[in-house]
Amino acid sequence: MDLASESCVGAASDDSKQRRFWKLLWKINTPHKVRHFAWRACKDILPTKENLVRRKVLAEEWDALQIERMIIVAWALWASRNKVRIGGVKKSAPKIVNNALEHLAEYQACIKDPEKPHSVQPAFWKPPPLNKFKIICPWHR
Repeated sequence: MDLASESCVGAASDDSKQRRFWKLLWKINTPHKVRHFAWRACKDILPTKENLVRRKVLAEEWDALQIERMIIVAWALWASRNKVRIGGVKKSAPKIVNNALEHLAEYQACIKDPEKPHSVQPAFWKPPPLNKFKIICPWHR
């Protein structure tokens, strides 16, 4: 959906309205990444699943596991490249891929079966004997 074009449909000066829209968009007082996001949204070029399938970046039949693996490997390659740029050690592609998949497996193992909370036994209060006082002092470290 091209929002910038749709807002001008049927107008006599479509071109000038679009130009004003784009000039306004690039002048708004927001961080550049926000303006860039708005531009991509208006042009319908955000990397949504629908757009990625249309551009044949993703196949419809991919399941979540395949997408998880692809995303973690892409992220690891990007992170490795950024580390090398600031003086980090360059790693081989197979090592980066293996480390990424191990990282994903460890992460998923941690979140798969979160530790169940221990059941807390209800506290029972007994009144003190006659002519006695009971002082309750919670002890916190």
